[in-house]
Amino acid sequence: MLLQALASCTVPLPPGGEVPFIDDRRPAMLWCSDGPPAADLVQQLRTAHPVTGLWPVLLYDDPLELFPELAGSPDVYDAAIVLAGFWHRYTRDGPASATSPFGQRWPRIVPAGKPREDPLDCADDLTRTLLHGGRLVDARLGLVPAVRGADVLATMGWAGPVNYDNDTAKFSSVLRSWEDQFGVSVVAANINTLTVSVGAPPGDLDAALHLAAEHFAFCPDNLWQSHPHTIAEYAPHLIDARSWSFWWD
Repeated sequence: MLLQALASCTVPLPPGGEVPFIDDRRPAMLWCSDGPPAADLVQQLRTAHPVTGLWPVLLYDDPLELFPELAGSPDVYDAAIVLAGFWHRYTRDGPASATSPFGQRWPRIVPAGKPREDPLDCADDLTRTLLHGGRLVDARLGLVPAVRGADVLATMGWAGPVNYDNDTAKFSSVLRSWEDQFGVSVVAANINTLTVSVGAPPGDLDAALHLAAEHFAFCPDNLWQSHPHTIAEYAPHLIDARSWSFWWD
């Protein structure tokens, strides 16, 4: 699948190669450049995705350990059920103060955001910022054969949230819903961190509060291990935000 997609890709690629899985009986599902890519190249590849089937993602810092055998298919998961399940697990086991103002009650799913920018343009803007702004100047280009950007994590066997759940397909199912609701695009990842662009962020506090609850269910360490520590404090930062980052301890 990867080799076929690479062979049909008409966008010139820099030096690089396939990244094998630890279980080498499986075909590689990630190609990675040897060095940092130009932002314009990433933009070209993202634009070409409907033709090539290859989604570009910036990979940085730590070497990735890929475990595709742990990931199922996002097709079998419903994002609302996944988030509700995570929520009930974390509100049962974690400090109740984090989920203020909702307590242990799972709130309604947040309505879709209002489009501010084309999702691909937003992803391109964030890519340029990350590559040229200093934070990811040493990032490498990853290419993953995936029908949609949300699926790349499960397809390449990424194990960022493994301390909470080892089936990355659950997280890809949530990203699919955020793609549809908020124009989210997967832009960058390292061993336990994910960064996405947001083309249609929430524009008011009520929507942001409910989205903050989804963020907590998706990645509780965004509140447990960093500031702010509660949904009520976290939510205002989501209003009109053009990127989100998640980190799992």
